[in-house]
Amino acid sequence: FDKFFTQKSAEEQAKNWDLYGQAYATLPSTREKLSEVRNLIDQSFSGTGANAKLGASKLARSSNLPIDVNKASNTEIVEALTTQFAISELKKNFGSNPAVKEFEAQLKVKPGILQEPETFKKLVDKLDQGLQAEGIAYRQGKAYQKANKGSIEGFDPYAARADATTKLIKLNKLMGKAQDKTITESERQEAKKLQGELNAASQ
Repeated sequence: FDKFFTQKSAEEQAKNWDLYGQAYATLPSTREKLSEVRNLIDQSFSGTGANAKLGASKLARSSNLPIDVNKASNTEIVEALTTQFAISELKKNFGSNPAVKEFEAQLKVKPGILQEPETFKKLVDKLDQGLQAEGIAYRQGKAYQKANKGSIEGFDPYAARADATTKLIKLNKLMGKAQDKTITESERQEAKKLQGELNAASQ
């Protein structure tokens, strides 16, 4: 996104948009790995140590992480994995995403957050939501490009991402109320509308 907006010519914008497509291609595997980290946090603090070690070993191998999972503590493993995400994969591919910036900043200023599993899981969920919005924005850009004879000029990916993030936040709050059975009929209709808009943007 940042490179896209620093270019003046349509040709350079299109070139950098194609480069962003390479980052977009990593989204499914990145979100899957993030989900595994979230599960590992649960296992690490729930007493299921064997499961935590197994999950950590799998993630360490897939992330090429230089850590001996048989000797490290669960907290050390989680810390290494999340740092790997923040510094390597997430920052490299989605460094301009606000959720990624917040994730990295929190790890730096509050290392003790790893000892607060519920708080940490919320941060991970927010990060996943940011990546979801990233994907929606990119797909909107591709649709725009297709409708404009291959030109991406005039498309605002920041606005598209911000709009998707706002809708995802609203929808998640409403889904929470639905689970608590405190949702009103008007809120239920709003949730359906938001889901429809997000689904349409994801096509």
